Amino acid sequence: MAKRSDRHKKRIGRTGGFVLHFRGAGVDQEKMDKIILDYLRKKADLLGEDTSSADFNAQMAIEVIARGDYQPDRTQNLEGTSAYVREKLKYMKDLGFIRKDGYLTQTLRDYARISQANDSAARLNLLQQRIGCWKLRCPQGAGGRWTPKQNGYRHYRIRPGIMFLYALKSAEDHGVEIDTDDLTLSALRFFTPAQQDRVDEEFLKNHIDQYFAGKAESLPDYRAEFESQMDRVERDLGENLRANDPCVFARKCRDATNNAYCLIILMRKVDLIEADNRNSAIGHWSGTQQAYDNTKNVPEFNVVTLKDTGRRLLLESINLLPIWYEDICALISSRVEEDRKRMADFVERLALGENIPQSDISEHELEYLARLGLTGRCKNRVFIPERRPVFEQQYDRP
Repeated sequence: MAKRSDRHKKRIGRTGGFVLHFRGAGVDQEKMDKIILDYLRKKADLLGEDTSSADFNAQMAIEVIARGDYQPDRTQNLEGTSAYVREKLKYMKDLGFIRKDGYLTQTLRDYARISQANDSAARLNLLQQRIGCWKLRCPQGAGGRWTPKQNGYRHYRIRPGIMFLYALKSAEDHGVEIDTDDLTLSALRFFTPAQQDRVDEEFLKNHIDQYFAGKAESLPDYRAEFESQMDRVERDLGENLRANDPCVFARKCRDATNNAYCLIILMRKVDLIEADNRNSAIGHWSGTQQAYDNTKNVPEFNVVTLKDTGRRLLLESINLLPIWYEDICALISSRVEEDRKRMADFVERLALGENIPQSDISEHELEYLARLGLTGRCKNRVFIPERRPVFEQQYDRP
């Protein structure tokens, strides 16, 4: 029998999803800060001890319950609370506080120091920076390969926070409102590898712009848009799910828009957006209002706008070039690990705003940089890139 900590790797869902999964983003930041500090303390205390991830999560869960920050639905075991903790750990991995292997990054230590000093301005600034650096499909947040029954994001190369902000700016440029349903159908919409072999930022930006250009012409038929996603899921599975389960469409719509809502919570908490709850006056069919069995509709239906802080982060980040360590590995043979390390060092230096002296880098390595998208020019014997990358080794390297 597989260890409990390994079972999630073998789990097969019932169906694929409509959107990218961001439920873990919907955190109460004050409670999240306590978990971050708990994690830092426990990892320091347990350094060198052989503690399984299941046992570690259970220990974290006990402290969460003891503080009154989480009420377990099953008091006879900690499975539900451990799942709650795993979601919070995913949030920490996504934003680069920890790695998949539990490594404590400098970002975590910086955040803990700021939180303990109660420096709210520095804390907010660091969280906003992390939203700008957050990359889907970084090693510590890697999902499995896509199957018709389980979404995986190995074919994604995007920064979800920046794409979220880009969708808000695109809607603004087209003179239309953007709401929770729009976000699920634009920036957060899931594309299978069969639909798009590599979902990169250029592809997604084009999709977002086309969506809001269409909305500027006429209001989308939201139900039909969600039904088309359901059609895609059923087509992939080769099964008529709606015939066998009368709740399946409502459940999929509700799950999709709840993911958008959770990401809205995070972006609002870090002061990048404003979100106006319009539950009392939606004006169109909405996935947020679907309910089934004992599950209620999504708590809020939001109309979302950029704040100046969000607009500034988008402006600073949109033309940066995200680089994944896997992309470096794809260029350089696994037999030459030292060459991979050198290339990662070059990319990180460029990301930090440095230029590289020609004496430090070979022509062959400059060609590697160009193949990663980091073209540039040599001036005064120094290589200067046209675009800066988004890359940090503590976040990106396994």
